[in-house]
Amino acid sequence: MAILLAVLTPELALAKPGPRPRATLRASLASRPKKVPASRIAAAAKRPRRPKVTLKDASAWPVPSTRADDPTFYRAYDCKPRRLRADLRTFYDCAGDEVLAPGASELTRNATPRTVPSELVGVFRSCPFAPVAALDAEPDRFFAYEDRDVGRCYVLAPIDRQVLPSLDRHDPRRYLQGLHPYLAAAMERALAEAKAAGFDFRVISGNRSGGRPNWHQMGLAVDVNLAHRKGLKEATAAYLSGQERDAWLFLASAATRYGLYWLGAVDPDEIFHFEWRPGWTGLPHGDLARDLAADLERGGPPLVWERLRYDPTRPNALTTLRDPPVP
Repeated sequence: MAILLAVLTPELALAKPGPRPRATLRASLASRPKKVPASRIAAAAKRPRRPKVTLKDASAWPVPSTRADDPTFYRAYDCKPRRLRADLRTFYDCAGDEVLAPGASELTRNATPRTVPSELVGVFRSCPFAPVAALDAEPDRFFAYEDRDVGRCYVLAPIDRQVLPSLDRHDPRRYLQGLHPYLAAAMERALAEAKAAGFDFRVISGNRSGGRPNWHQMGLAVDVNLAHRKGLKEATAAYLSGQERDAWLFLASAATRYGLYWLGAVDPDEIFHFEWRPGWTGLPHGDLARDLAADLERGGPPLVWERLRYDPTRPNALTTLRDPPVP
C-alpha cells in the first residue's frame, strides 16, 4: 500500500519532514559526543599545570616599631572567614587582637572577639573612624583606609626609604598617582618589601579607559611585572615553569596582606593584576556597572571612590571595630 501511494502521489514521497521541536533538537545535540580538535588536546598537554599558590601568613611578617606618641594598633588573630551572601563580601570572625602599644617592643593579646573585613585582617590597624592630622602627616609610616562598612582606619606600615628611595625606577610613568590612594599606598609598600627581599618589580599599568566596565577604568586595579621582563608572555612562562615563582608569591603575599586581591591566585595568566575594591566582587555588572559608568562619565575615578565612603547606616557596618579617639 505504501508503495502504491508513493507511485500515485510522488510529492508525498519527496516531501521533507517538518521542523523538529526545539526541545527534541536540543536533546539530540546534547547527546552527540563533542569532538575536541587535536590541536587543543596537544596544547593542553604541553601547558604546565596551574601552580599551587601558598602565600605567606600575615603573622610571619616582622612587627613594625612604634613611638611613644603613636596610638595603639591592633592585628586580629585566630580568624575564621564568613562570607556575606548579600554583599559577596568576606568578613573574619576573630578570637581577639594582638596589641601593639605605643613605644612597645612586644605584642600582647586580648580576648575580645572581633569581626574584621578581609582587607584589614592581616595588618596592624587603628580605627578612630575619623581623620587624624598627626597620622596623615606621616605617609611613610601610616596610610588611611576606609570603605562602606568601615570608618577611617590607619594602617601601620613604615616604608624603608633606603630600599625604595623613590618610585622613579619602579613607576616611571606615575601610574600609581591615578589610583585610589589606598591602593597606591599598599602597592608601594608591597614593591618596597619585594625589593628588600631581592625581587625588583615595576608598575606597567594603572588607570586606563576603554572596553567593558573594569576596575582599571575606576582606578581600583594595577598591573606590575618583574623589572627585567619586557613582555607578559615570557614572564608568565617563567612563573609557570617555577623559575620566578618565588618572586611573584612574595609580592602577592605582601599585597594581599594589605587587602589587595591578586588575580594570579586563580588564573596564572593574570599574575600581573592586583585589585582593591572592598565589597565589590568580580567585574562590575548590572545596575552597579551602569552606576559606576555614569560616575566615570560625570567625574572620573574620584567620583567612583566616593561610593567607598563609610556609611554607618549599612546593615553590615562594623561599628564595633571603632577604637577610642586618638589624642
